[in-house]
Amino acid sequence: MSLLSMASVAGAIACYGPSPARRIRQAAQGRTTRAVRTVLIAAGLVALAVLFRHALVLISFAIAVLVGLRIWRDTAALRKQRREEASIAAIVHTISTELRVGADPATALAHAAEQERESGIAAAFASAARATRSGAQPGAQLHAMAQHYPALAPIARYWMIAEEHGVALAPLLEQSHRQLRARLERTRSTNAALQGPKATAIILSLLPLVGMLLGSAMGVNVPSVLLGNALGNLLLLIGVSLLSAGAWWSNKIIQGATP
Repeated sequence: MSLLSMASVAGAIACYGPSPARRIRQAAQGRTTRAVRTVLIAAGLVALAVLFRHALVLISFAIAVLVGLRIWRDTAALRKQRREEASIAAIVHTISTELRVGADPATALAHAAEQERESGIAAAFASAARATRSGAQPGAQLHAMAQHYPALAPIARYWMIAEEHGVALAPLLEQSHRQLRARLERTRSTNAALQGPKATAIILSLLPLVGMLLGSAMGVNVPSVLLGNALGNLLLLIGVSLLSAGAWWSNKIIQGATP
């Protein structure tokens, strides 16, 4: 084969392309791919718009729920602490009375724990009674339990002083009982004095809801205004944030005034 013939064959091979049917299939596949890509992009943009629009509502709801849970948790913890202090005061009074009539510490602890068995704090005194019967010092046991029940710290301290220095335990426990009762009385009087500020805080927190009800009574579709467009969602977020901040701050002030 001559050099010219070889060059002609090579040029023909280089210029050879896919068949017309194959080109049609490739073009159709390309159009389908572009159409699918366009649909996916459009769906993504719509989803982002919907999510952003509803994100403000979800954030508003989350803020209200989180602040409400925080206030509820703080209030529940404070009430639990007051119940524990009342139970400890009753238990200490029982122990000091038992010691006054000549009972040994283990018996006094067991009787006091049995008297307040419905209280969670009674488990600490029952554990101290078992430790005393086994030869251990109840003061150390109560001191360890004071990490979970802070109101136990003074009783544990008095008990350890009596163990280390041989001081009579009953007068020390009576002094602790008087201190606990005085603290509980101060708490009751403070709570009574704070009823007015608490009512004021609740009324102020409900004022936005009253405004929404008045708007509805005047013919305004309040849910549609707040949930129907982005501006309404933004106003809802701002309102819920301010209302939640006010409720949280009011609760913090009231709890700070409680001894």
